[in-house]
Amino acid sequence: MNNTEFIKKKNAPENFSTEDINKFKMYLSSISKKMRERSNSAFQDIMTIKEQITVSDEYLLRDYLITHRENKDFITVLQKVRLIDFLYSTNLRMSGSSIYADIANIILKITDFDERIEIGCLDLVSEIAKGIKETTGTNHFSFVTKYCCNHNYHIYNKDDYSIYDTAMNKAIPNYIDVTYTYIDNECRNKMNYNLYHTIVSTMIEEFGIKTEKPRRDTDFYLWYHYR
Repeated sequence: MNNTEFIKKKNAPENFSTEDINKFKMYLSSISKKMRERSNSAFQDIMTIKEQITVSDEYLLRDYLITHRENKDFITVLQKVRLIDFLYSTNLRMSGSSIYADIANIILKITDFDERIEIGCLDLVSEIAKGIKETTGTNHFSFVTKYCCNHNYHIYNKDDYSIYDTAMNKAIPNYIDVTYTYIDNECRNKMNYNLYHTIVSTMIEEFGIKTEKPRRDTDFYLWYHYR
């Protein structure tokens, strides 16, 4: 399969458009507003538990990254690795207790990490993922995409990265003529982030997604519906 075959899938679900995504964002904004208005009292509406967690996690991560922007010292990076692992349930701890320190040290070795994140350097994802695999023997490609994407988005208000996870891999084949196995083997297993970026870019283009931050919005929308 080559890149020219990443086209819109026939009979794709009709629930993925700029309008759908914007409606979803407005809905989450209404949940956020309700939570702020009732911040001093219990929020008992059981029908919105999922939305409450989604909104609060996003705020927590944004606030922490903005106040800890740089990746220059061990403690800061270690804390951010643990926080992103916890909020995104990437299960780093399954690889052993030293995994957090191992990943922090790999990131710290990249002295221009912050500069490359700011300009949206795609090669950074594969570089870190391969460094983790060489050091620990485990593939944490998904975690690295989340670490880079969230820094780029929350700190620099940019939209250069797309997150890879099981939810996205489950969702994409419904919209683009590509299989789950292909994405898993060619992108995750080979830690080929540029290819994954191309697939998501094609999906956004094929469906005419024109939101303010199409990559972030697409990921958030599909993750919410397919996780």
